[in-house]
Amino acid sequence: MAEFYVSDNKIYMDDGTVSMHIADLRPELTETQKAEIAENLEADCVEINELLSNLSAAESSLDDARCELSSVYDDLKRCRR
Repeated sequence: MAEFYVSDNKIYMDDGTVSMHIADLRPELTETQKAEIAENLEADCVEINELLSNLSAAESSLDDARCELSSVYDDLKRCRR
């Protein structure tokens, strides 16, 4: 699962790929404004990473539930015979 982080006014994925450069969004921004945006984006990246982690955990739980349901279904089929 990819994670995101902000460095040097750029948003990176954990593989080092630059997802977005803040200056590309609005080139007319001052360095102070870019730094403020980077700070806000950094907090957003932390939240996004947490949501991605929660999603991964939910997917794992869903997979476990599917296996359990399949097992119960197999037991029911055996009992019907």
